[in-house]
Amino acid sequence: MNNIPFEDILFLGLIYLLFPIWLKLFRKLNCPDFITFIWTGFFLGGLVVLIQSSTFLKFTFLVKINSLYVFILYFSLFLFLVQLGNNINLKTIRNLSSGITYTILIFLFLNLVLIGGGVYYFVLRSDIITAIIVFLAFLSINIGPLMMQYVKYRRELHKEVLLYIQLATLIDIFIIIAFSVMHTLINIKLSKDIFGTEVLILIILFAITIITSLKSIKGNLKSLIQNQNLEYIIPIGIGIILVVFIIGIRTDISLFLLAIWFGIILNLMGGSPGSRMRTRLNSFASVLYPVPFIEVGRIVFMDYHQSLSFWLYLNYFILAPIVTAFLFGIYMRIRGENKGYYFFSFFARGEISLIILWMVYRQNLVSNHLFIAAVIAIVLSTLVSQFFLTKRFAKFIGSKINV
Repeated sequence: MNNIPFEDILFLGLIYLLFPIWLKLFRKLNCPDFITFIWTGFFLGGLVVLIQSSTFLKFTFLVKINSLYVFILYFSLFLFLVQLGNNINLKTIRNLSSGITYTILIFLFLNLVLIGGGVYYFVLRSDIITAIIVFLAFLSINIGPLMMQYVKYRRELHKEVLLYIQLATLIDIFIIIAFSVMHTLINIKLSKDIFGTEVLILIILFAITIITSLKSIKGNLKSLIQNQNLEYIIPIGIGIILVVFIIGIRTDISLFLLAIWFGIILNLMGGSPGSRMRTRLNSFASVLYPVPFIEVGRIVFMDYHQSLSFWLYLNYFILAPIVTAFLFGIYMRIRGENKGYYFFSFFARGEISLIILWMVYRQNLVSNHLFIAAVIAIVLSTLVSQFFLTKRFAKFIGSKINV
């Protein structure tokens, strides 16, 4: 009994006791769920400090590399990314017209110059790796209260919303893959093991992807999964998930890369979006989904230290997306594209940004001042954008009722 990680389990118990309460409250305020989870972590950080000062509990596992809590943190992150790859509609890319593609490239260029270049030249001044990480992280946040003025609501709005959700997810997938490749190269460079087990594993993964994509094999796999054989398929799936997860933990291959790869493989195999296997995976992942974001909130509370660097980072991370949105809005007006492209700013999309920043913070690739400033800037951007979105919908619904 002495080997049971009592404090780890108690801390996880507090997480699952607290976040449903805050979730119910914040949803009434139209806040995205991940904002609620960050607030829960912030509140939990204060509670931990209070408990540490008044009891024998020290919660030392929070800073240990090997603990039950850290395992659950990384495993929940892995499942979140698997779920992302599993739920994407891979046919969406066919809807990318030349106009949308060109607009995406302009959007990427503005972010590269103002966020990536700005962070490198004006904030960090020398660290190009960190500048690239910040650029990739900030690509997927909602930059756009200003973009909301370009949205036109029509009867078929729900169809367009589904399309742009998928396009936004494709951008997230692009960001994760780009970050994963860079992250893998950084890990290999740090370990100084250029050729080794990792190369062999990557070749095997690539071969599995090619085989799974073949029409005959793909059809047989879908037929197998869609049949009533879940009592056999689900245990095998759990075993594969755990094996792939351990490969990500024990090798230099980025956990992001393996998770997204596995999610897309399941996507190819899993049949229709409503299939029982996909539904059960989503239900299982949703139980662990809050944990990494709660940890981000806890870090913001417990690791914050006053410094000039923090305020410099925070000001820039707030200003740069605003300028980016403003310039992008001018570009849209010049082109006369007063419709459509609300996948840049229609939904609060700060989750991927926070996950990337948290991952590199855990590996000491960014300072706590930069990490916390970026988290606060992302939260503020999301809340402001959500406010404008709510007002826009209220105006639209009001006009429909008056008509």
